Amino acid sequence: GKHGGSSYLTIGQGAKISGASLKWFITKRDLERNTVFVCNDTHHPALYSDELCMKVEDFNWIAGEIPKPMKYGQQMRALCRTRHLQ
Repeated sequence: GKHGGSSYLTIGQGAKISGASLKWFITKRDLERNTVFVCNDTHHPALYSDELCMKVEDFNWIAGEIPKPMKYGQQMRALCRTRHLQ
């Protein structure tokens, strides 16, 4: 199918595929080829990740004071849960 450009899409985002009765999700992007890979299962392994990288200014810390490594722009290890399918 056709799309408006793979650089505008996000992994895990719903993919609108005309004529499809199931909901599809973006699992991978190839920016050089402008190609998008999709799956039709919310539990597909390609939709899971073991790592999350983000900037402190984009992070919404809600449990007390921000940890020192985050304050000083350092890496830190943490367990987290992200929300999806909203």
